[in-house]
Amino acid sequence: MLKAINLEFFKMRRRKFILPIVLITFVGILWSSAISIKELKLTDTKYGIYMLTSNILTVDSMIYPILIGILCSRLADIEHKGKTFQLLNTSKQSVFNLFSSKVIVSLIILFVIDIIQLINISIIASLNNINLNLAIVSKFILSFIIASFLLILIHMALSFFFEKQSISIVLALVGSFLGLVTGGMLPSYIKVFLPWQYYSLLNPVHKKMIHKGFEYSYNTYYLIYIFVSVIIIVILFLVIKLLLKRRDLT
Repeated sequence: MLKAINLEFFKMRRRKFILPIVLITFVGILWSSAISIKELKLTDTKYGIYMLTSNILTVDSMIYPILIGILCSRLADIEHKGKTFQLLNTSKQSVFNLFSSKVIVSLIILFVIDIIQLINISIIASLNNINLNLAIVSKFILSFIIASFLLILIHMALSFFFEKQSISIVLALVGSFLGLVTGGMLPSYIKVFLPWQYYSLLNPVHKKMIHKGFEYSYNTYYLIYIFVSVIIIVILFLVIKLLLKRRDLT
């Protein structure tokens, strides 16, 4: 598997599609930073880390569906154009192993982005005398990874099953647009059926609008949503594995 992962990174270097990923990440960080700096004037410093975490995950629900859609489509498009699936089917090799390696590579990239976001949070907190709450920060990292993992599975599967990568891209655009329009304010019982809203659903911080601004508190349903998300990921992973074994890709 390690060899397959290294090969995927080699393919990425040859295709040179890291630039869109970097640009989208930069836009997301700049956007969430601007919102947070503006809200610092309205938020008590003791709730500062709650505010920073809440804002960045809300912006993530607008930005990262399209980033993941692009990433997965580019990774799978290489194999469609190279007729890799036909070769693997003919030689009776596992398409699922190829799928798994691409999912791992995508997850590694998103983890790096998560660390970059964490560094950004730390810088803003340090400059504004905000204490880092390790429990909230840890939950932020976990939420981002789980939400990203779910979307990677969905979009990688779509990119594998359909040669036309526009299907995955359009769905990612719709997911990002939904996040932009709703601003993460959809009820949780609706978000749970929309994987592109899981960055917002898994937010460890509850944000409430009050007359002078916003009030932040710990999301008491956080662990329940995490548990539900993990169950969905496991089921989805098993279903995709079964479909890849039964279906000949071209």
